Amino acid sequence: SDKSGRISNNHGHSVTLTAAQQAAGQGVKLTLSVGAGHTHFLDLSAGQVQSAAAGNGASGTSSVDFGHSHQVTFG
Repeated sequence: SDKSGRISNNHGHSVTLTAAQQAAGQGVKLTLSVGAGHTHFLDLSAGQVQSAAAGNGASGTSSVDFGHSHQVTFG
């Protein structure tokens, strides 16, 4: 099933690792939804996607926009 990311210091963003992305097991570039007028991106490696899909969790740091980034955790 789809997994929603937990976003540190969040102010309106959301991000989802879809079931299809998990099944593919490849690296992905995710887009955090617009929050407070800006957007971030998050790159997850194939290993991170596979770890999240297996229920072992994965985390990464988003791109910097509007002077800050976010830590995103799945699982």
